[in-house]
Amino acid sequence: VIIGRLTPLRSPLVVLTKSDLAEVESEHLATSATTGHGIEQLRRRLADHAREARKAPLAPSLSRCRHHVDKGLTHLRAAHQAVLFDDPAEILALELRSALDQIGEMVGAVYTDDLLDRIFSRFCIGK
Repeated sequence: VIIGRLTPLRSPLVVLTKSDLAEVESEHLATSATTGHGIEQLRRRLADHAREARKAPLAPSLSRCRHHVDKGLTHLRAAHQAVLFDDPAEILALELRSALDQIGEMVGAVYTDDLLDRIFSRFCIGK
């Protein structure tokens, strides 16, 4: 059984299963689910590979993320102020929507107004 490539440049981790049924000479890790033979070694190898491959997932885009988080927090603080000072509900909705837009832009889930305009230009919505 080939578990798979653990990192893009690393060779696959080959694991022989059902080692309790026959003796096989191989450089690969032999395991048996029935007897538990080799299972602990497999766990250690997987953990070692995971530790070697670990890296900060947001490091390249950290400044971009920080920018969106800061702007989102600014909008949330403004929404909080709108609630405290009994501002109209439209102001609260606008600030919350802006905060959500910042989160959406950060994760790539926000569509630009231009795209929405092109989509809705094809529909006739009550005149």
